[in-house]
Amino acid sequence: NRATLATFCPGKRVLDICCNTGGFGVYAKAKGGASEVVGLDLDEQAIEMAKHNAKLNGAQIRYVQADLFSWLRDIIPNPDQRFDVVILDPAKL
Repeated sequence: NRATLATFCPGKRVLDICCNTGGFGVYAKAKGGASEVVGLDLDEQAIEMAKHNAKLNGAQIRYVQADLFSWLRDIIPNPDQRFDVVILDPAKL
């Protein structure tokens, strides 16, 4: 699934919601050539693991530790915060 996702990402802005340990976002950036990846998760430990995984794979990813519902409500009105590819793989929901 991660390899397939990567084929949709060249040059795209990618939002990885519920990123957990960052697997999909890392593939989008490192293998898919995404221009930007933002990983979002509520779990602080998951964010730390995702940062570690991104570093191991040479992928520059911005991680946000926040509640997805309030974060999305905050960015939706902002036209500069649009994404071309959205990943939603909620392990905990």
